Amino acid sequence: MIAKTQVQKEAEALAFDLPRLPQSTKEWAIKKLFEKEGWATERKVTCLCCGAEFKSDKKDYQYCPVCGKRLHIRRVQRRRGKDRVYFNVLDVVKNYQIVRTFIVERNVSGSNVSYDFYECIQAFIRTDGKSCVRSLPIIPLTYDFWIRGRQLETRNSKLEERSKYMVDSWVAPHGRLHRIVRRNGASIRLLNECRVPQAVLLGRLINDPISEMLAKNGQVSLLKMRNTGVWREEYNPIIKICNRRKYVVKDASMWFDLLNFLSHLGKDIHSPKYICPPDLHEAHDKWMNKHREALEKEKIAKDREQAVRYEREYGKKIAPFLAFVVKSDGIVIRPISTVVEMAEEGAIMHHCVYDARYYSRPDALILSARKESGERLETIEVNLKSFEVVQSRGCCNKPTSAHDEIVGLMKKNVGRLKKMAKSV
Repeated sequence: MIAKTQVQKEAEALAFDLPRLPQSTKEWAIKKLFEKEGWATERKVTCLCCGAEFKSDKKDYQYCPVCGKRLHIRRVQRRRGKDRVYFNVLDVVKNYQIVRTFIVERNVSGSNVSYDFYECIQAFIRTDGKSCVRSLPIIPLTYDFWIRGRQLETRNSKLEERSKYMVDSWVAPHGRLHRIVRRNGASIRLLNECRVPQAVLLGRLINDPISEMLAKNGQVSLLKMRNTGVWREEYNPIIKICNRRKYVVKDASMWFDLLNFLSHLGKDIHSPKYICPPDLHEAHDKWMNKHREALEKEKIAKDREQAVRYEREYGKKIAPFLAFVVKSDGIVIRPISTVVEMAEEGAIMHHCVYDARYYSRPDALILSARKESGERLETIEVNLKSFEVVQSRGCCNKPTSAHDEIVGLMKKNVGRLKKMAKSV
């Protein structure tokens, strides 16, 4: 498109003065970006680092006898193909920070290995935060099939849209950073560690005070979360506390989860005691378990509130059987007398006797088998039409060692249940 804004016109003028890619950068890209591989057929291995051919010993890794590099051996049908990677070069012209994105293609044909470099994107970021993108055209309906042989043109798309191709790309060494960007915490090491679109990150370091704060304090994981993930602005003061304590968050996602757990449990999330744990994984697991326990207690309390609504109907159904008790060899079986008690039974035994609303089923009589000490063993369902034992389940729906004895006791005493039902 034709340059319309001042930034676009300045970018077009500056683009003609940009230097060619230096040979040292090309050598770095070939050495750093490609995996050290050997393509192996049935008998031969071709080293993609130096092009040497040697005998295959059919192992996953071999050393090249010419260049001495340890190669990862990839089995192929024929030694011909290509692969490519992106990398970025930083430059400064006047008041612009420039991020140039290059592609290097590795072409393999037998023992011949060649490399081809071309530029696909240029991002111009002015020191006031305004930006402009120039790029090669893309074949329609494709992700990154660039049309080579064409000139880079000014694009109307936002910087974030074109920078999606830079997500996993490295920044070449010896690049130039504008003094304002350096002042705000940027460095080539930071850009490589953060692994987010570098052009977007450099723009944020100019426009966003929070990103600047994170970069200056070495909070790489939080900086990545700020630019790629979900961010909660209310946690900004807490991050400042961590910075004052020289505490570096290694895993932002896990740390945010920890803050959520602490907040839900009513802990002081402005206290370094909680927010700056020496072992983040251990603290995360500890408070996650406490949070889970709190949720279970809240669920039990909620179930009890709901259970009160059904007490009257359930009381009428269970009234004839309240006197039913079976005792034998330390086992006591009696009906569950209230809906609240059924909610407790379901929560403690970890099954669905309450969630499945057994209290509302007119033909279901629910009993609890326990030890004389009060320890729960199994929950029993008896059908009030056939007076058969439908099921008897222990914790997590698993049978206990006393399962057969419990079922046997119920079968011996179903006659008593029939008499109680007829007496109504």
